[in-house]
Amino acid sequence: MEVLCYAVLVQVNVRETLTINSVERWHPDVHVGGRWSPVNCTAWQKIAIIISYKDRYEQLILLLNRLHTLLKRQMMYYQIFVIEQVICLRFVVYVLHSVL
Repeated sequence: MEVLCYAVLVQVNVRETLTINSVERWHPDVHVGGRWSPVNCTAWQKIAIIISYKDRYEQLILLLNRLHTLLKRQMMYYQIFVIEQVICLRFVVYVLHSVL
């Protein structure tokens, strides 16, 4: 059995300053709600990405920018859900079931 692995090296500049407006400007084809689908073909996979978020806005914007770029290049139908923790309790995975 052969297993093929592909590695993609991406340079990440953690000092770059992004805003949500710049991410929206770079990815105008992403619909409201973080949803994108390829125009030229039908995607054979649908992906939902759930990001738990709390007090790290700069890292969230960097992650969203990288995810949009990566997933659009792979021509996948996807939607990104950002779940923000607003209370001081630990983030519990079963809370997500009520969201989905």
